[in-house]
Amino acid sequence: MADVDLRPWVQSGSTLDDVEAAVAEVSVRSPYVYIDAWDLEADTLRPRYRYDSFEISTEQIRAALGVAQASDEIRATGVTKASDVAIAVHDWLAESATYDAELAAAYSDGSIAADDDAVDAASAFRPFGTVGLGYARAFASIAHELGIDAEVVTGQLDGMRHAWNTVVIDGAVLAVDVATDDAKGGEASSERLSMSDERARELGYRPDAVPRP
Repeated sequence: MADVDLRPWVQSGSTLDDVEAAVAEVSVRSPYVYIDAWDLEADTLRPRYRYDSFEISTEQIRAALGVAQASDEIRATGVTKASDVAIAVHDWLAESATYDAELAAAYSDGSIAADDDAVDAASAFRPFGTVGLGYARAFASIAHELGIDAEVVTGQLDGMRHAWNTVVIDGAVLAVDVATDDAKGGEASSERLSMSDERARELGYRPDAVPRP
């Protein structure tokens, strides 16, 4: 991630808290960024990375290999329609990833930070489990590889810290929550697939507000 030029934020009257909230959200939404802190130098914010360059590369490779495997297997099914691809990504992750309820509780209460490798994109491809943010980052990465416009959304679900995705299908922005569909045990559900904004709100999803300059 590049340095952040603060001048547009200053000119718009934004506060430093606004800037910090925005850059933190960008860090959360990127599957391949490992930022531990930000240093303020004059009118520039510079990221301080959690790992050295070798460790970052290792994590990125692990995530990239998982994304490549998922994408290859989904392409092999022959699906091409955007809505079908989104379903395929949802189902692939629900089948392959493991939901960790204890880790989810630790993430929700802040014991585990959003930049921890336990909730990065690679965590969805590890055998020991992940949480909503890991699923969401992996979903976005696979969807992008398959040409689907997808984003990671952080916020609250039923009062707990959570993350999910939005996808753009035929011009409509729909919400997808693989983690919650996979957390019920047994065969994965598809209840949280292709939710309209109204339906997502009915089910208790409350996205974080992200300040912009």
